[in-house]
Amino acid sequence: RRWTAPERWPLWYGLAFGASILVLVVVQFRHVPLLFALAFGWGVLAIVAFALRDPLPLSLPSSRGSLVIPAVALLIALVGIKLNLDQLVADVYHKQGTILDGQRQPLASVYAQTQAVKAAPGQDYYWLFLGRAYLALARTTSAPGGTARAQPSADALLSVTPGRLQSMGRGELLASGQTALEEALRVEPLNVDHYANLGRLYRYWGETLDRSKLVTSSDYYRQATTISPNTAHLYAEWARMLLLDRQLDAAREVVDRGLALDERFAPLYVARGDIAEARGQWEDALRLHRTALAHDPRALMDERFEERINSFIQAGQGEPFAGLIAQAAAVQPENLALLRARAFILARLGRPTEAIAAFRQVIARDPSDWVSLRNLAVTYQSVGMYADALQAAEGARRAAPPGQETALQSLVDALRRGSRP
Repeated sequence: RRWTAPERWPLWYGLAFGASILVLVVVQFRHVPLLFALAFGWGVLAIVAFALRDPLPLSLPSSRGSLVIPAVALLIALVGIKLNLDQLVADVYHKQGTILDGQRQPLASVYAQTQAVKAAPGQDYYWLFLGRAYLALARTTSAPGGTARAQPSADALLSVTPGRLQSMGRGELLASGQTALEEALRVEPLNVDHYANLGRLYRYWGETLDRSKLVTSSDYYRQATTISPNTAHLYAEWARMLLLDRQLDAAREVVDRGLALDERFAPLYVARGDIAEARGQWEDALRLHRTALAHDPRALMDERFEERINSFIQAGQGEPFAGLIAQAAAVQPENLALLRARAFILARLGRPTEAIAAFRQVIARDPSDWVSLRNLAVTYQSVGMYADALQAAEGARRAAPPGQETALQSLVDALRRGSRP
């Protein structure tokens, strides 16, 4: 039968509703959530069609009035859909960026997080992760890049292309990260994470390119601990930053404030040990590091691990430090972090036989430990055992995450050349 006028407008409204979904997909979302949006649009049309199998007795006062209700409903629906799907597409890009970061693809991660911000620019959460992605990319680039000509605007960040990202040096990447984190702070000025992340960014900036940035880093940590005064890890980070700037007294004061909050927080004892190390107080440093290991066996395996070992060895304190790690490993023989640390220290102390045995013990427990496999290969190489070194290096190459292939392939090639008669 023919549809009457009161029965036709729900069908028209349903078709317009579905068409609006498709338009939003084509114009804004491109290919990312395409399947979801298409399924959603067709689902709406299916519901409308199902409802029209038994048409509702709808009647309106006039033909002109019959257009008002669907028009208003359509407008409201479009606004609601736009807002909800903006959040959806932002989440899709954000999760994509997080996965890429875990796969050590920082450039692709920055681009994905940029798309997340473009979809939901009013959310500080996405600006925060964009800033962190820029910092991660800056850590991996080999081009220092000095300082950026000018700090990019938020709009400039949202129009960046992958090609432009590839050409940016560390200074430009850090300036871009600064913009993103400052935008997050502008959107949500009471979120302590924004101050902390700006402190971390400026710390790395000061450590690698411009020492004056350490002052700004300290300012942001001070603000972070003012907003959240009971967060022990912020005091540990702040103390490490002050230690970088050789402000030993200030660092000790910050550590003491943190320990007053949590006397069992291992990174604070590590920081105090590092302060003692910087002052040449080796016995105090060993005692404090021992306390840190008692609270957390992984406490010393931080970003300063190798630097710390070198410092003790150069001061003639390598053996006591190795003994400290060996004692902790004996108490907790199941702890792989301590076994790895012990093997590494033995190798650095020039005790290859013991180091090889220790590395093999670690690998027997965790065959996928590509770092220990690489270190084992280097240790074998140091004593001329090229066949064993090659086998370990190839195992490291197979187990390594993306981004490490080039360096490990170079090691494999060098060992193959060394193994020739």
